[in-house]
Amino acid sequence: MPIRASAPAIEGHDFRFELPSTWHADATADRPTFLGPQGAEVLLSASHVTGSGPHAEAVAIRESLLANAERSMLEASAHPDLTAATNVERVTSSSGGRFLRLDTSTIDGAVRFAQFAVPCANTVVLISYEAPTHAHEDHRDLLRAIDLLTMHHATSR
Repeated sequence: MPIRASAPAIEGHDFRFELPSTWHADATADRPTFLGPQGAEVLLSASHVTGSGPHAEAVAIRESLLANAERSMLEASAHPDLTAATNVERVTSSSGGRFLRLDTSTIDGAVRFAQFAVPCANTVVLISYEAPTHAHEDHRDLLRAIDLLTMHHATSR
């Protein structure tokens, strides 16, 4: 099943990412993109592990995808217009799920960027966030949506 976006949710093989109803889908984007009421933009992509091999092999592949996501996050944050981000944070959500997070901003501090990599059962969900630094409620909405996404996978391991 491909990723499907509808306002304001994104559904994939083994995940559902849902933002509050105050967000809306960007119909002009070429991949699932949502716009927050304070000007935030959330882009989502996912890599899904398929096949009929042993479970341990699928887990190893998912972990490899997660490591690739971490490298990609660090590379993206190395852009010269951004403040230096030196490491990817390993986060445990309030629901017990785990994910990777990297925060940075433009050098002038006007725009905040964040990237998240969330391992699901057989998928790694990549979330990119860009917003004016004053978009605090949009950022809280995103963190709540990630917490809900990880909640299902924390209890299904």
